Amino acid sequence: LLGDPPLVEPCQRDDPFYLGFTIAAVCALFASVSLTPANRGRVHRWLGSLGSDASMQQQAAAVTALLGGSGRTAVSALRLAEQNFRALPVSSLSVDDLVDNTSSPQLFAMTRPARMGDVSAFVSHSWSDQGALKYSHVQEFAAAHNGGDCLLWLDKACIDQTNIDTNLACLPVFLSGCNSLLVLAGPTYATRLWCVMELFVFLRMGGRREDVTVRLLDDTEAVRELLARFDAGKARCYLDKDREKLLAVIEAGFGTFAPFNVIVRGIFAEKA
Repeated sequence: LLGDPPLVEPCQRDDPFYLGFTIAAVCALFASVSLTPANRGRVHRWLGSLGSDASMQQQAAAVTALLGGSGRTAVSALRLAEQNFRALPVSSLSVDDLVDNTSSPQLFAMTRPARMGDVSAFVSHSWSDQGALKYSHVQEFAAAHNGGDCLLWLDKACIDQTNIDTNLACLPVFLSGCNSLLVLAGPTYATRLWCVMELFVFLRMGGRREDVTVRLLDDTEAVRELLARFDAGKARCYLDKDREKLLAVIEAGFGTFAPFNVIVRGIFAEKA
């Protein structure tokens, strides 16, 4: 529309609609330039910070968005999570169980109902990283935490992975029911959005930083660099719909990815 004026005949510029079209074109151009996702996020965070502790409120909003991810209230999500909270004894885990995430009814049958606080660790890992190395680190962790009777929360064993809404609603409660978070960080860990969301939510649900254990599967400078450059906007999920929901959760709490990235990178820098 703004490109038309030089081509319009002088007499047509007196048309009463001409000025309106020109103003509309200017407004549309302004909106397209200024209302980018980054700028919307800045406004979102500024509005959320008025009269409050912005950082804590934004982080709490992200957890609240997870709790309500299935349309449930926080109370009903808590009740559902407590009913479905299960744990797997380390003695029932094999190397093959950590090689791929194929559903295993046999492994689920080896889990047992658990109470909040009875589970030694929530295992956070990427299924794309090497299973044998993960198994070795799990065994080392268990040796210092009650051996074969050490109880773990492992996604493949303890949840129905086909129900994403239930996972979203229960994830914060499952994390808060574990005494520690065992992060098995390999080359792909920082590229998996589920993984870093678990790390973030554990701390926001009351977990202490000293209760986070980070084991590098490949203790190389390349892996450390990947963790240091984590970017939620580039992280992926196995299913695109999962990624969309998790990114919406981050946006609900932070407006943009930048503040979330700073928090996660800080944890990696401290622990890894």
